[in-house]
Amino acid sequence: MVTTRLGRDPFVSRAPWSVRVRFSSRGRVVVARVEIAESDSAPGVRTLEQPKHACEALADAVAAAVATAIDPAGPVPAASPEPPSTPPPTARWGDAPHAHAPHAPADRQAPALLPPPVRPPPVASPAGPALRVALTAHALGSVGVVPGPALGALAGVGIRYGAFALHAEGRFETTPTAATVTATDRLTGVAYTGSLVPCGLVRWFEGCIGVRLGALQVTSLDVIRPTLTASVSAALLARAVARVPLASGVLFRVGLEGGVPLVRTTFSVEGEPVWSAPAAHASLFVGIELSP
Repeated sequence: MVTTRLGRDPFVSRAPWSVRVRFSSRGRVVVARVEIAESDSAPGVRTLEQPKHACEALADAVAAAVATAIDPAGPVPAASPEPPSTPPPTARWGDAPHAHAPHAPADRQAPALLPPPVRPPPVASPAGPALRVALTAHALGSVGVVPGPALGALAGVGIRYGAFALHAEGRFETTPTAATVTATDRLTGVAYTGSLVPCGLVRWFEGCIGVRLGALQVTSLDVIRPTLTASVSAALLARAVARVPLASGVLFRVGLEGGVPLVRTTFSVEGEPVWSAPAAHASLFVGIELSP
């Protein structure tokens, strides 16, 4: 494509300048990094990008940039076919993933790859996706965490890097009414826990695994003196979340979570066991995510 634009083949096996083009996929775009260098000097760099469905337009833009750097004046006739009396100076040709550098035919003068009059200024290519902070807030309902169904809140702060995230969360769950656990006993419960949750993101879907740790408090009501009993609450959890953009940097979140307790506490009233933490718990939550 560069040769077509210039009307001649500028790529020779030995020349003072080298050109390197690298294409890479980055999310939903394809990025082309163009480097032009002389000998061992630092290269001038330019980056171009297009959506993945516009690769042909990106290739055309790269060819235009390289052709302009080689010959800012535009197409010129090919050099005289007279063979060179002395070999040209040694040069390097950078590898291009989609094509090899063409060489000048042996039966004619290899046109020189002239440096542009002004070297392109070095431009730092993005090293990768940006590191972002994500703030989340949810309302939730759960079963299996405290005696009876519970309502609560879940809030956190996380760090996102590309398709990966790490959330640190605080959580509060409580029984809105007393739960009847036996014919004569009612309990209320509240859980205060914190979670560390690494996640992976695929388009709108986020999958997470993590661990939660905190305190579980249960109060017995049907006794002469209501008794508050506390225990450790710890569990492994897995989570599936759907993230729907609402505005720039604002997403609606809805998710399901399941957990397996690491500590299965049993609460007793007057020496008799009345409730034990089940072998699993589940939660449904809805909320928003702010990602400035």
